[in-house]
Amino acid sequence: MEKLKRILIIQTAFLGDVVLTIPLIMAAKKAFPDAYLGVMVIPAVREILANNPDIDEIIVYDKKGKDRSWMAFRDLVVKIKAHHFNVAILPHRSLKSALLCFLARIPRRIGFVVAAGSFLYTDKVPYKQSPKIHEIDRNLDLLKPLGVKDRKSNISLDPGKEAINHVLELCNEYEIKPADLVIGINPGSVWPTKRYATENFAALADRLSQELKATIIIIGSPADVQVADKMVRQMRETAINLAGRTTLLQMVALMKRLNLLVTNDSGAMHVAVAMGVPVVAIFGATTQSLGFYPYSTKDIVVEKDLPCRPCGKHGGRRCPKKNFACMRLITVSDVFEAVKRRLEE
Repeated sequence: MEKLKRILIIQTAFLGDVVLTIPLIMAAKKAFPDAYLGVMVIPAVREILANNPDIDEIIVYDKKGKDRSWMAFRDLVVKIKAHHFNVAILPHRSLKSALLCFLARIPRRIGFVVAAGSFLYTDKVPYKQSPKIHEIDRNLDLLKPLGVKDRKSNISLDPGKEAINHVLELCNEYEIKPADLVIGINPGSVWPTKRYATENFAALADRLSQELKATIIIIGSPADVQVADKMVRQMRETAINLAGRTTLLQMVALMKRLNLLVTNDSGAMHVAVAMGVPVVAIFGATTQSLGFYPYSTKDIVVEKDLPCRPCGKHGGRRCPKKNFACMRLITVSDVFEAVKRRLEE
């Protein structure tokens, strides 16, 4: 195994992708404990890595904001070049990430052969696709060219004391007791075709409240506020709507108070699994075969087997067939029964 002094890992995709990169970060630090480890992410997800002891530096790349111009990209190249990284590991398959490492003259550049910028890599790793291969395992494959064989896929997320105390205050504010059954619902997703209908989520929340006597907490980022508010308006029972009202680390801390999370295929799903929270995930446009399913063997994915699925690796803005059957055919009872089954387990 090589001796490396400075390592850069680039993952400038969404929250879920960053969470699924954490095992790679942990394995790299374990294999090269004396190496300086930098991780590049977008601003929206920086906080999720804030308390990670394996990371020496978090480098923020605001690629859709202030760093969008080519002049800003040039400045970033200069900054990365000054770090004198020995190796760059790129689970994110973007051309710009590959170009950044090439122009910064990082001598070893490792990424997937299917990446848009793979012609700029020094080491190309196969991107295995199979219903049994998770994205975490694919990311860990990126360490093979460096002689690392560690296949541990655990994820460590530390919300910190401040976030934990904030959640305790929220529990007191809403009179949530330790014995209460608390079920979280995440109605949002970056991609519209990954979202279960808000009226269905509302009906589900009502049944969980009425039949299971559950306290319902709605979670989500500021981008999910509109969807969450719409769901609340469609409910007959009451719910605690915290969408957009917690920081990322506070959401991580909040997960530990949930007995279960019902969620779309989203970053919140991966956070919940990482925190050991039982999950019932609703999959529409995407499928488990893409490798982004909840990797706990007990978690349940509710989906319908249709020949048009998946319609893209992320889903999409609208249904290509204009019928949204992948979500429309999933009934509230389908999800409710999955929740009962997962709670029993």
